[in-house]
Amino acid sequence: MIQRFFAIFLLFGFAAVEVFAQELPERGICSHRGWQSEFPENTIPAFQAAVLMKAQMIEFDVFFTKDRQMVIIHDRTVDRTSNGTGHILDLTFDEVRALDFGSWKSPRFAGTKIPTLDETLAVMPRDIWLNIHISGLPEPINKELAVAVAEKIVADDRVHQAFVACGHAEADAIKAKYPQVKICNMERWDAKGYIEDTIERKTEFIQIAGEFPSPEQVAKLKEAGVRINYFGTDDPETMRQLFDLGVDFPLVDKLEAGMNLFDRYSRQQE
Repeated sequence: MIQRFFAIFLLFGFAAVEVFAQELPERGICSHRGWQSEFPENTIPAFQAAVLMKAQMIEFDVFFTKDRQMVIIHDRTVDRTSNGTGHILDLTFDEVRALDFGSWKSPRFAGTKIPTLDETLAVMPRDIWLNIHISGLPEPINKELAVAVAEKIVADDRVHQAFVACGHAEADAIKAKYPQVKICNMERWDAKGYIEDTIERKTEFIQIAGEFPSPEQVAKLKEAGVRINYFGTDDPETMRQLFDLGVDFPLVDKLEAGMNLFDRYSRQQE
């Protein structure tokens, strides 16, 4: 499977995948940081692989560099996923771009660069959900970043498919300027309070973690028009239970196994 993807990548040179806008998936698998079990997370190869696997949703994380460039990385520092060190907010874009974000995963990914938000959107089709996560920076900067991401969503005509997963402060900053941009409420506390808060704030998505929601909670969310993400699992039986419960998009790292389970599940429901 992986060899086949490398052949495709070599053939097309990581070219953007152009797909005409279609109806968005009602349910499916969310590829967490791209296909991160086989590719370096939050990189163009991981996203291209997830697109080719036809993931229904792709999740990725956005941070600011020191000079306010939007790049895709999960951690506050570059230490874990590159050959460099330091806080992402203390490094300029040129400094971050010079680092190798692939070798930590495998020598075959040597030289992989950190992608910008623009580069990431360029490889995303327009008929899947984009789960754009913002967290980890001081609140004033997080709010600034949230608005910048929302501005890019609007400018790139992604309002129909993209949502920003963030806390209340960031969501409020977005809605004040771009009310049309969708939000996933990430202001979690106890499960009951989290669900009630999500419904009250009328956000479009919720991302539940850990304990399963009850059937009654799922029903309330569905009635309010809230789509349900779940973080996270790679266990096929757990995913099946989540779909049976009414969860829309489990976040997975092992994308191939998740897609195979969802394909079997969907056929059984026909």
